[in-house]
Amino acid sequence: MNQEHKEWLKEYYNQLLGFKVIGSYIEEGDTHGAYNNEFPVLVMTNGKGSTFKVTVSMDEEGNGSGFLFLDKYNNMSFREIVKGAINE
Repeated sequence: MNQEHKEWLKEYYNQLLGFKVIGSYIEEGDTHGAYNNEFPVLVMTNGKGSTFKVTVSMDEEGNGSGFLFLDKYNNMSFREIVKGAINE
């Protein structure tokens, strides 16, 4: 991944920092051939009037639904989890 795209992704996803998941549901989408059309959706708010609907897709064009891997960590800091994978 080139640095420009990496920075764009970081800025894009950092919009969600400080938001809290307040709901989730599955949204039916258009069927694209063999692709799955059941999109997981998370509804998030920052408690200050801003709300995001986060739809999990396989790509930026919405060609099919995606999957979120949920890895639970107890008693670990952000730094310990990412193990230096991010550039500060």
